[in-house]
Amino acid sequence: MAAPLIALQTSADLDALLDASRNGGVLIFKHSTACPTSAFAFDEFELFALNREHEGPVCAIVLVIESRPLSREIEARFSIRHESPQAIWIRDGVAHGALSQGAITEAALKVLVER
Repeated sequence: MAAPLIALQTSADLDALLDASRNGGVLIFKHSTACPTSAFAFDEFELFALNREHEGPVCAIVLVIESRPLSREIEARFSIRHESPQAIWIRDGVAHGALSQGAITEAALKVLVER
């Protein structure tokens, strides 16, 4: 992968990631460690990231229970209603789409980042 999954925990982490979104985009995965649907979606997200290791995009993860304030901040900044699991595609600091729940598959993530 271009880089390992980046763990987001603070607003500063998010700001740095948004700066990186100006160089090809970033994909944020909001993951609930207490949800089986989220575990399945995380497997798909990881597969997507591994299969695009030389192409990007930068992939980051937010653990929504452990980092609830950051999860809420992401919801507010991008005006995307929180659902976990959730994958949000950001390019040039702007959200260009999101997937949630069972819609998060490796194939759907490919389509999302190619918009």
